[in-house]
Amino acid sequence: MTIWKLSFDAELKSSLANARIKPVMPEATQRYDRRSTISDNGTTMTIEPLSLSFNECFLPSGWAKYTHPEGAPYFYNQEKKVYTDADILDCQIFNRTTDNLALIEFFLLENRISLPETSILVIDSYYQEDGTIQSTYYYLDTISRIVFFLDAYQASDLLTWHEVPGIKSKTHLRQELEAQYWFHISLYPHTLELSLPLICELRDTVLHFIGDTMTSAVATSPYTSEELQIILKTVNALEKNLPHHSVGAVSLVSRFMYIFCPVSFSPWYDKDSFLRLGHTRFYNFHGEPQARLERDQSVYGYPSNQRTCLIKIFSYLLFSMPDAHLRNLQKMQVDRVLYKYDWDRTMETMKDEWAKLTLVATCSIFALGVNSSNSYRTAVQILDYLSIFSCLGTVILGLLLLRQNRESNRRNAQDVQQFLAKNTNTSFGLEPLAILYSLPYGLLMWGLLLFLVAIGIRCIQSPSMLTPAVVGPICASFGVVAFWLSPYRPSKWPVHRETVPESDIREPQDPSVDETKPRKSSIDEMDTNPRLLWRLTNLFRVSRYPEKTAV
Repeated sequence: MTIWKLSFDAELKSSLANARIKPVMPEATQRYDRRSTISDNGTTMTIEPLSLSFNECFLPSGWAKYTHPEGAPYFYNQEKKVYTDADILDCQIFNRTTDNLALIEFFLLENRISLPETSILVIDSYYQEDGTIQSTYYYLDTISRIVFFLDAYQASDLLTWHEVPGIKSKTHLRQELEAQYWFHISLYPHTLELSLPLICELRDTVLHFIGDTMTSAVATSPYTSEELQIILKTVNALEKNLPHHSVGAVSLVSRFMYIFCPVSFSPWYDKDSFLRLGHTRFYNFHGEPQARLERDQSVYGYPSNQRTCLIKIFSYLLFSMPDAHLRNLQKMQVDRVLYKYDWDRTMETMKDEWAKLTLVATCSIFALGVNSSNSYRTAVQILDYLSIFSCLGTVILGLLLLRQNRESNRRNAQDVQQFLAKNTNTSFGLEPLAILYSLPYGLLMWGLLLFLVAIGIRCIQSPSMLTPAVVGPICASFGVVAFWLSPYRPSKWPVHRETVPESDIREPQDPSVDETKPRKSSIDEMDTNPRLLWRLTNLFRVSRYPEKTAV
């Protein structure tokens, strides 16, 4: 009998249902929040002769003390197969822990419940702010890799439950239970022994993501191709630790298994970021009919090309840059799932853009100041002033945006997620943020355009006919080139599948076509299938992320 069958098929006579001890998931651990402190007063210690043992005290019978590679101590009772973070050296905590164990054992015996031999109990007891002791517990099975309880546990209590609405199947829920199992292993690495099959399983997953990121610009990997290569080298080095019981290696494997196998923001560990990096399969509906195969797909069918009048108006005023920035922002966060490396890459591109625009605007201000007309209240003078103010706006906004986003790549996943969520919870969504990011470019373009008009007026008002005769054709040539590169000109590129529904991509069936005739091959139909063309060109394009470049 497996734990999965026990958890969902077997009907227990009753639940534990004791207010003294409640079921929790491993993610609810208090290890990182419940930290004691010591005094910083100076102390003295003496090392006695022949001191070979430095144990502080004797542990209760049957208990052994382990230390996590991070430094946190925890305890294990091999006979009862129990792990705990509780300070069992405290008499009250130890008594509560033993009472809870007796309560659970009595419940199992009374209801004749036989748990698998591979099941492990994790129990914790700690003081609350009011001085009372709170106890929590959960079970896990090392074979089926899931967490289970002796009580009814509401799935809505999961931290990720409200981030992934629409869950209906038990197989989908199981993905999260396995993620919680690996999170437990990361907390208690002595639970698992490093094995070659486990290393091969992790390596196989990493290899898949490497291939996915190399051949697709919209892979669902939580890491970049370069980071995956580093992870692969690290996983290959794990075999050198076999057959030793290496808790550091187990801790490493469990963290990557939590991220990959059970998504955004740094590969380095902190509790909040680690929790959000995990659940890749859970967030992407792995194994479900609605599975997210590419990170820019919405499992809920939300259209990503919806635009309000606000963004449409400002896109025309700011030379289509708000729409371009909005596409980049929307691609980074689909169904509230964020990929951190997309955010880092896009922000680095935009910071580089703002810096260059600021430099160009500064040079333009200098040129406008030198060539300013001496006459006042003329059309040329007004245009010069407007051009200068536009360039000044570019400089000021560019510097402010650079200052605000200077350390954007150092923000963790939770900070970026909260920032985007704060800017999304309005009727306009991310549109105001996209407009803000577009202002330096748009103001500079208006400044240069006004400067160009002022020069044109000067040429027309010139007493010599030679000036407009020479400058006119040159300006006309520049105008043709500018229109050819204009964002308002209809695009000749193949339509991206994201902006055209799949039902609209297929050509309508011609009733005059004889279905008995041989059909064209897929290669022959490339010119009429934009989706296939887009996928094939992904394999050969020079830049894998041209659509994410902030222009």
